Amino acid sequence: MIVEQYLDHLAYTFEKEDEMFMLGMKIVNKLGNDLIPMVKVSYNGSDRLLYGLDDLKPVHEIVDKLNDSELAFAFSNFIKLIKSVEDNDYLKAYGVDINYNRLFYDIKNKKIKAVILPINYECNLHDGLSWSKSFRRSILILLNKIFINSKEKYSEAYYYIMDEEKSDSEIIKYASSLEFGVRMVDSSDVFYEKKHEENGLILEHRSAIDNIVFVVSKSGFVLGKGKDADGTFNVSSNVSRRHCEIAIQNGTYMVKDLDSTNGTTINGFTLNPNQYYYIKNGDKLKLADVEFVVTIRQ
Repeated sequence: MIVEQYLDHLAYTFEKEDEMFMLGMKIVNKLGNDLIPMVKVSYNGSDRLLYGLDDLKPVHEIVDKLNDSELAFAFSNFIKLIKSVEDNDYLKAYGVDINYNRLFYDIKNKKIKAVILPINYECNLHDGLSWSKSFRRSILILLNKIFINSKEKYSEAYYYIMDEEKSDSEIIKYASSLEFGVRMVDSSDVFYEKKHEENGLILEHRSAIDNIVFVVSKSGFVLGKGKDADGTFNVSSNVSRRHCEIAIQNGTYMVKDLDSTNGTTINGFTLNPNQYYYIKNGDKLKLADVEFVVTIRQ
């Protein structure tokens, strides 16, 4: 298959040995909004698929501008997409063009997107790499960026992914099971009602300067050094007046940075301002240079 990249689209032209899977066309088009839109045309007597790149940026051009939590979110959703293709009765993961230079980032939805070809076999994209090697290379590049502050975690992932005795299905399963210690709240997430005790979340900071304990009993609980914050503390000048906010929805706890001067992290991952992230028992929530340990009463 001949691949050509233009400013606003990608073109995949079928060669003699290539075969379009017509049922696959219908299935691919039903996979949802995580896909790059596709149209089929005829070109010099051959089938050709065009994939529009409007509002998408090449991952390799933008990856260094994304923080680790944003990239972890995008990676997790991308692996879910690959797994959904692999688990489909009619498609195979081989249909996902996994070449790192042809992965794209949707800035609005914060997701990595790839071309999905309506085929159920491994075709030759003339990249000089098998699908398996290209897949492993691409996800390791992304994981290296995510684990930039945790070389031990990257090393563990590297040796597992590069193990030639592991099948592609095993690698996909492994990648989909990775826990990054931070998860962004997605607009599509559903919060099921569940019982939870009042005063269920405790934030505790202990240091040589001071010990602080906050019991979060309401949604919209603001932390900071300002007098108008719900949880006011003044052990560091690096903390903003209104630094971050804790929200509760059906027993699920979330936090967002309120565009603070020195930022907020969960387990070392930097949070995007004004974006909610899940917090769970045992997490380390750091406001500038002041760290709290999260305890959620069951």
